[in-house]
Amino acid sequence: MRSESFRPPSPRSSTVPGSLEDRYRSLFLLGRGGMGRIDVALERGRAGATERIVALKRLLPESARDPRRKEMFLREARLGALLAHPNVVRAFAFGEIYDELFLAMEYVEGEPLSRVLAALREAGRKLDVGLTCHLVAEVCEGLHAAHELTGADGKPLNVVHRDVSPQNVMVAYDGQIKLLDFGVAKLDTADHQTRTGEVKGKMAYMSPEQALGDKLDRRSDLFSVGAVLFECVTGRAMWGTGTDVELMRKLALELPPALDPGEPQISPALAALHGRLVTRDSRMRPATAHEVAMNLRGFGGCSSETHVAQAALVSLMRELFGQAAADRRARLAEALAGEAPSRVEALRRTLEPGAVLRQPSTAEPVLVHAPPPPRRWLRGAAVLAVAVVATVGATAVVGAGARRATARPAPASAVPTAAAVGATPPATRAPAPEVITAPIAAADAIAPRQPAGSVHSPRGAASSPPATRPAGPVPPHAAPTTPKAHDVDPAPF
Repeated sequence: MRSESFRPPSPRSSTVPGSLEDRYRSLFLLGRGGMGRIDVALERGRAGATERIVALKRLLPESARDPRRKEMFLREARLGALLAHPNVVRAFAFGEIYDELFLAMEYVEGEPLSRVLAALREAGRKLDVGLTCHLVAEVCEGLHAAHELTGADGKPLNVVHRDVSPQNVMVAYDGQIKLLDFGVAKLDTADHQTRTGEVKGKMAYMSPEQALGDKLDRRSDLFSVGAVLFECVTGRAMWGTGTDVELMRKLALELPPALDPGEPQISPALAALHGRLVTRDSRMRPATAHEVAMNLRGFGGCSSETHVAQAALVSLMRELFGQAAADRRARLAEALAGEAPSRVEALRRTLEPGAVLRQPSTAEPVLVHAPPPPRRWLRGAAVLAVAVVATVGATAVVGAGARRATARPAPASAVPTAAAVGATPPATRAPAPEVITAPIAAADAIAPRQPAGSVHSPRGAASSPPATRPAGPVPPHAAPTTPKAHDVDPAPF
């Protein structure tokens, strides 16, 4: 996805009340791809008050019509909403407004790990092993939170990310580490099970069993962690370069290259851990990502004090991307000054470390589904129908017939599909995403389980059952939309 320069947002008068643009005020475009776009936006709450800065991901209409792309998009949204963990990019709201799928996520000012490693290679340097241990340990903590998710019945969902790679790890300018993009994740639910033989993810980082389409569990992600660890330590990809066919041949026939404990800063313990992570027999790998994180934090040269490692990472990011960070912050400050001049500092604080996990319960994820605007010919037909009824009524006997007409139930097309608040979750869990309609059946029953003994224990969040439609006046144009299916390439943008 390519980045874009700052463009002033469109005039406020052009937004339609209740539309996506009315709820999220775009500040500038971050990037655009084949499936959609990502903007930095201001979320507006009740009475039009600005709530926070978000990264707004929007799916193009032609992509939203493909059920596989739609499933990937909503799976990423649902998992991101439930994973309230400092090492996972959080989703705030998601759903469909006027036939447009959207996902409002935590905005992280930083660079993907792939870009950090590329900048170091260009400078003829490698990432310090101590920073590598800290960085990969943080990724493992977020990954462990995903692996520990359970359904509403308490049974494990057996989530497998399937795309742990430097491209999907964000390194913030303030030293935070965030795992993102659960669009190709595998999870086991009653209505969603990945078929054996499906291969999703990046070939250079996937496990042998994933490349061959075999059954996966969380240990497949640990092989990917090993590939990321190797690249961070050595500065080169574990399998080298080549086409997917060449990489698959290596995965099927060759042993992964090992870290050399004779090289500077590579201890025998670190080399041994890497060997366990990338062994072909998944049963020989560590049991959990949390175990890997604890081992990494225990190595010499890797500070157990997170704030010390973060300070060193901030210094490195300033050295590599100081000008880019200053330009991005200046662009955001300029946009905020134009949109909410009295709240610039307050909105900036919503991006501080830990601010996402301190959001009030009123800001929990919501799925909104609104019908499209009425077509002109439908309005004309309605006016004509009213005129005919009025004419017939003028020449007919009123009374019982009129009473029967008023008592007639509204047609199905007039039933509103706006958001309804879900049931109150149990007191032992965090506030649940407010639910809506049926397009996200793949993950409606997901709820996270707090991992025992984790360094960064995620807060739980239970998913409420689908809420009933609210009673009240029915808008004349509230007709539900029916998604159309088109078989196209489901690759994420």
